[in-house]
Parts: sequence; C-alpha cells; structure tokens
Amino acid sequence: MTDKKKSFILYADYQKHVARLSDTEAGQLFKAILEYTSTGERPGLSPMVEMAFSFIAEQLDRDAEKWRDICKKRSEAGRKGAEKTNLRNSANAAFAAAKTADNETVDETENATETVTDTVSENENVNAAADVSVGETEAVTASRRPRSQKISLGKYRNVSMTKDDYSALIEEFGRSLVDDYIDRVDSWVQMKGRDPYSDYAAAVRSWIKKDGADAQPRPEDIGARYACVIDRF
Repeated sequence: MTDKKKSFILYADYQKHVARLSDTEAGQLFKAILEYTSTGERPGLSPMVEMAFSFIAEQLDRDAEKWRDICKKRSEAGRKGAEKTNLRNSANAAFAAAKTADNETVDETENATETVTDTVSENENVNAAADVSVGETEAVTASRRPRSQKISLGKYRNVSMTKDDYSALIEEFGRSLVDDYIDRVDSWVQMKGRDPYSDYAAAVRSWIKKDGADAQPRPEDIGARYACVIDRF
C-alpha cells in the first residue's frame, strides 16, 4: 500500500460513512486511515468503525494502484528519452568522425595530385629539351633546373612554403615557435575560408615579430635544421 506514497485523497462522499460514527469513532477512523496509508497495516477497530474503514480502504487501494501505474509510465518514458538521446549523440559522433576521415582523404588525394602534376611537368621539360638545338643549350639547362617544391603545413594544410623557407624560419626562430605560428596562421585561414597570403613564409615571420614572441632559436633546432624537415615530411 505504501510504496513511498506520501499522500492520499479524502473524498467528499466519505461523509456518509463518517456521519454514523461518534466523534471518538471518527477520530479512530482518521487515525486508521493514516496508519494504513503509511504502513499498509489494518488496525484493530470496532465493528462500526471497521465497516466505514473498509469502504474507504478500497478507494485508497485503487488510488495507490493508479499512482503506481503513473510512476511506471513516467519511468518508462524517461528511459526511452535517455535511449534516444544516447542514440542521437552516438550518431553525431559517428558523423563527425566520418567527416574528419573524409577531409583527411581529400588532403591526401590533393597532395598526391600535386606530386603527379610536378612529375609530369618535369617529364615534359625533359622531352622538350631533347628537341632543342645545340645553340640553345644554356636555355635548356636553365629550364631543367629543379623548381623549389612547396610543402603544405598545418592541421588543415592551408600554409604552403618551400622547404628552404621552412628551414630558414626554424633557424631564425626555433622549430617549436615556428610550428606554433604555422598552426595559428593555418587555423585563421581555415576560419576565414579564403587564401589571403601569397607568401606564407613572410606571413609567419610577420606574425611572430608582431606578437614579439621569443625569437631565440633553440640549439637543438639549429643543429637539426635540415633533419627536422625530413622528419616532418
């Protein structure tokens, strides 16, 4: 009867049962109702009080059953709501992971495309050089000199510069500081959604000097000027 229920309803039609009782018996009836509601125990009562109590107890039992049904339905609704929330969160996480994987695949494809394009260009220069006359040897030699290939840096690969430019920045400011500012510029370009710089090496150098960041290179960075480029790429 109790089930942690802390209240009960007194109906106006109880009056017809209470009217036949004396004030003392009515008090006993009320105390019996409180005890039954709190503990579920039926106290010993006189026949007249027991008769009135039996009618009221039946209604109390019906009300308690309705209350338990409501609690059960609310609990079930809460459980289903939590399951929907968890499923939605899992779906959002899976979508974000898939989107990140797609972006990484696109970056790898673009880098591979750039490499193939450079290789084709070099092959075309070699083929063209074979058809040039001896008098144009100097021009052929100049055209066949390898170009400084740019590398893409930063999380979003928005910052591009030659390996020589990257090495020069490291020698001037230290690798950790240079990498930090490359990431800052990269994130800023990603947020803006446009490519504002034609010379990213100059842009990184300008950002560092503008912030007044520590420009003293670390000894290990200077000693690994070219090794760090190989390790990074």
